[in-house]
Amino acid sequence: REDLRCDLRGTPRLAGADGAARRTRLRDHAAPREICRRAAATAATPKRRGNYGLWNFDLGGPDAPKKALDVGEVGAVVSLPGCAEQALHADAPHVFDDATRPGHYFNLFVMGGAAADAPECGQTAFVPGSHDLDACAVLVFEDGGVSERVSRSLVRPRLRSGDAVLFDARVLHFGLPNRSAERRALVYCNHTEWWFRDPKNWDDRV
Repeated sequence: REDLRCDLRGTPRLAGADGAARRTRLRDHAAPREICRRAAATAATPKRRGNYGLWNFDLGGPDAPKKALDVGEVGAVVSLPGCAEQALHADAPHVFDDATRPGHYFNLFVMGGAAADAPECGQTAFVPGSHDLDACAVLVFEDGGVSERVSRSLVRPRLRSGDAVLFDARVLHFGLPNRSAERRALVYCNHTEWWFRDPKNWDDRV
């Protein structure tokens, strides 16, 4: 990622037999799966009856409830002491740019390690509402100070070890600097629509 910040995937600790049960519990946890399913659902309208292709891909047909999202493999981000602030970014683009649709990609972050309890370790800052196309355009492109508008909008949740945050991948966010003497670590998994693939990060594996 950047100097002193590492994104780990497929390592022996993240893919081996040791810890497999814990990874399965995280990926299969009912609460985030249901939250993501509901957040990705469109409002029910009579027009759904005309979406006859929903009989394909095990989607159950037009009258079936929204299918649960796929859950990717578990990865980890480790931020070493001295790592700088990340650039403001979103992890995924909108599928269509004419209107804001329900999310198709959600990130689940779970904090770990003793450093999580130290305020100077930093964590992740978010700009609520920035997944909306119009709100994000005003935030980053309207005349005036972008950094000032972002600063006024930021939230910095303080997560203890074992706490989790779940967010739409279109939300603007960035990792905060780690000014502690400890490594900051989080594990994550991605919840995505069945049709979505992320070859940049997962070599076309979800």
